Amino acid sequence: MSLSIFQQAFQQGAPIITANDRLARQLRLRHADFSREAGHEVWTRAPIYSWQAWLKHCYDAWLDYHLDTAGLDTAGTAPPALLGAQQAEAVWQSIIEHSAAGRALLQSGATAASAAEARDLLCGWQVPLSALQAGQDFADHEDTRAFANWLETFIARSERDGWLDPPRLADVINKAFADGELAVPAELYLAGFDELRPQQQALLDTLAEHGCQVTPLPATEHEQAICEQLPCVDAAAEIRQAATWARQQLEQDPALNIGIVVQDLASQCETIARVFDELLCPGVRLPGADAERPYNISLGRPLATMPLVRDALLALELAAGPVSWTTAGALLRSPFLVGADSEADGRARLDARLRRRGREQVSLNDLHYHAGEAGCPLLQRAIAQCQSLAEQFGGRPTAATHAGWIGDWLAALGWSRGRSLSSAEYQTVTAWWELLGEFAQLDAYAGPLGWPQAVASLKRLANNRLFQPQSAAAPVQIMGLLEAAGLQFDRLWIMGLHDDVWPASPRPHPLLPIPLQRRYQLPHATAERELDYARRTTERLLASAPRIVVSWPQQEGDAVLRVSPLLAHLPTVTEENEPAPDLAHGLYASAPPLETFNDDPPPPRQADEPLRGGTAVLRNQAACPFRAFAEHRLHARALEEPVPGLDAAGRGALVHEVMRVVWDELRDQSALLALDANAQSELVGRCVRTALNDWETKHASQLPPRFREVEAARLQSLANDWLQLDRERAPFSVEARESEQAIRIEDLEFAGRIDRLDRLEDNRRLIIDYKTGRVDTRVWVDERPDDPQLPLYALSQRDHLAGIAFAQLRIGELQYAGVADRSGVAPGIDAVGEWKRLPPDCATLPDLLAYWQTQLGALARSFGAGDSDVDPKDPRQTCRYCPQYTLCRIDAISLGSHDMEAGDE
Repeated sequence: MSLSIFQQAFQQGAPIITANDRLARQLRLRHADFSREAGHEVWTRAPIYSWQAWLKHCYDAWLDYHLDTAGLDTAGTAPPALLGAQQAEAVWQSIIEHSAAGRALLQSGATAASAAEARDLLCGWQVPLSALQAGQDFADHEDTRAFANWLETFIARSERDGWLDPPRLADVINKAFADGELAVPAELYLAGFDELRPQQQALLDTLAEHGCQVTPLPATEHEQAICEQLPCVDAAAEIRQAATWARQQLEQDPALNIGIVVQDLASQCETIARVFDELLCPGVRLPGADAERPYNISLGRPLATMPLVRDALLALELAAGPVSWTTAGALLRSPFLVGADSEADGRARLDARLRRRGREQVSLNDLHYHAGEAGCPLLQRAIAQCQSLAEQFGGRPTAATHAGWIGDWLAALGWSRGRSLSSAEYQTVTAWWELLGEFAQLDAYAGPLGWPQAVASLKRLANNRLFQPQSAAAPVQIMGLLEAAGLQFDRLWIMGLHDDVWPASPRPHPLLPIPLQRRYQLPHATAERELDYARRTTERLLASAPRIVVSWPQQEGDAVLRVSPLLAHLPTVTEENEPAPDLAHGLYASAPPLETFNDDPPPPRQADEPLRGGTAVLRNQAACPFRAFAEHRLHARALEEPVPGLDAAGRGALVHEVMRVVWDELRDQSALLALDANAQSELVGRCVRTALNDWETKHASQLPPRFREVEAARLQSLANDWLQLDRERAPFSVEARESEQAIRIEDLEFAGRIDRLDRLEDNRRLIIDYKTGRVDTRVWVDERPDDPQLPLYALSQRDHLAGIAFAQLRIGELQYAGVADRSGVAPGIDAVGEWKRLPPDCATLPDLLAYWQTQLGALARSFGAGDSDVDPKDPRQTCRYCPQYTLCRIDAISLGSHDMEAGDE
């Protein structure tokens, strides 16, 4: 930009209007530099505004004019009240939701935003409502007709209530200048406009007609500007190249003003931040780091995604009634609620306690009761205050009443008082209260709101409000294409301009007729317009710095990309940037010599050391000694995850319970054979009801009626079919059901539970274990058996033992699978001599018992001795679902390769 023209504008005190806020800030900084160079210690702020800020400034002056005269306009009424963007959307949403077309919509909020955008286009390009309603396309286009009806209602309501929506502000200011209600400046300067809307041009024409000289400020012409293109392998490589280049430029001259313009900044923002952190300031990602970043990303994040606001919105869900256990857990882990630091351990225990209950929903009463049990008095008092507030709330109050109550609710929870806040977090809190103030102002536009509608409106406001904490000026500015309008840099990198996106494909607005959009040349309406816009933007960008690199990815997924035809004439970079080492490489390279230490094994298990877990101790020892040590000596457990209704373990437990109740009544096979089909079905139905009632009593929870009905039908069918299988067996009686069994092997003694123990005609016993999944008897015979439960039971019941068997209770796949001392015990149970999976030198059942004694005894000795080596039996299977991965020392990279191999199978 020409400094002489800028200096002239400043000296004259003429307003400078920019295309965006970023350019206005840059010009204000330039003005400050100019003032300091001129020797001034203080100076008057220059009248530099973005277009929207200037319109608002003119509107405020126009209101002052009316207040200075009579406080009324020429018609004797108050001037219209300017709506904010969110207030206007609230009006749109109210109109849409009360219309016939809008009642069928699932996302009225999104439709309201689209309608507001269409209104802005119509006003900006001065399209009359009559043009919208004309033509065959209007008659055939249901969405257009709906929008036209909404627009008529919006206009009528605005006129009735004296509202001025943002798209019409320029027209009102135009009329105010024409009517002499605003003073026309002698000169006005424009900066950074690639094109002017007809509405903008009309306002400027009015100013010119009344003697204002409107002067565009030209961009700085860089003589001998060097522009090059750089093809990159893909988008990830392109981002890394740009970050490496920016780092090299700063190393050469830290005073440079560097720009990074990204074609699709919104979708790549997180990746860009991560890569630029790694290459420009890796220390900021270390715990406790509070360093300033040398770059700034212009795209803010939705306020709703900021941790403080996210937790506030979760807390409001709790006000509506029971919340999911995931929401309750997130609130308990929040560092922003009162007592978060001092009660961190207690709240972790409380989270685990709520999960163990198995209920998917958590209420205020649940939190209050269990907070006391878990040792969280501060949280308990906060919940008690919330309970008192909840009793006072009800009905459909106004937004302002909701806003006050929300403030009280968050204050009761001690929101934002859990720990000391950083500067960015303080700014987030301020932005939240400003947002709540905006929400309170929706009274006149939204009417009374129920609590769900109020929370939904507040969430929508938080998602629409972009937030970026203020920080010191940074030498590297990362921005989108539109934000770069009019800006000048010492160095510039432009990313992502490949032929698939630049020029962009037409994207006509969905609520407006396409012929109308083409006739009035609305944005994104035609390919010709997109080409013209891309050409002008490209010319402007290539004149924004003396040295420019334009990069593009050569591949995206399976698609092969080429450089945009608007940039194909640029020479290719001859010397690529030297790749910067990544953070991990730098840390390894600078690390001191590794310190060695003795990895002493844990002490052997003491005789009085509690042992929990039953036969799972040896199962886990066989799978991996470290898993057994972590679970049964360190008592490390994965947190439960409640599910709706019953999880797999709960459904399996119900099957066990039904079979127990059935055989409690039958006792032996003869009683079963005495029943006809109807009597058997009646017996099973009664036992199913008993099992379900017992489950609900034990868990103090009612199953949903429809869910209980479906589960009862499943259990009825499964039990009936299984009894048919038991009818075909040789005579037997059921001696024990769900029987506690003390098991001792080597120095280990633990409790087991035998699902069922059948006595055969010759008084021999068959041990049965119910399984609701598929079974495989190979789990008994490996050197490290996958499931040693039944072999352990066999060793404890070896006198008069006939055999062991799985009972697979699975719809359509009912079967026995096991091994016995002779054939004919039951279908699917093999004699030892005929068993295909027989270990070596095991011709009889006593031989097999001796084999199990040896194998399981070795596992018991290993566990008792403190063996805790990380030694998974099969990493691809053993480690895939192991809950101890956070404690395990096994190589994570090799496990990742196992996972990938398994995924390819």
